[in-house]
Amino acid sequence: MKIINTPELQDWQKQNKKFRIIDVRTEQEYNAGHIEDSELIPLDIFESKFVDKLPDKAETIVCVCRSGNRSGIAVNFLDGNGYKSVYNLVGGYTIYRLFAL
Repeated sequence: MKIINTPELQDWQKQNKKFRIIDVRTEQEYNAGHIEDSELIPLDIFESKFVDKLPDKAETIVCVCRSGNRSGIAVNFLDGNGYKSVYNLVGGYTIYRLFAL
């Protein structure tokens, strides 16, 4: 599994690197706070929605949740379905939020 930490992700954002941030938390968690420009695909519906929402298997994707556990499940799932450039955000939104303060 490929990982990315918060400073690396923030560098990507500053450099305007082309990638998507997929938040796999619940809608309630997402609405309480999320990474700017992230897209919500909750883990509980992820397997049924990923084909429609993420059609390009070569696209760079960063998965995020609260701590990195659920996003790790999503990354493993995408890896197993042929996606080439998928990263798990280490520490999840919890750590990302601390760096943003």
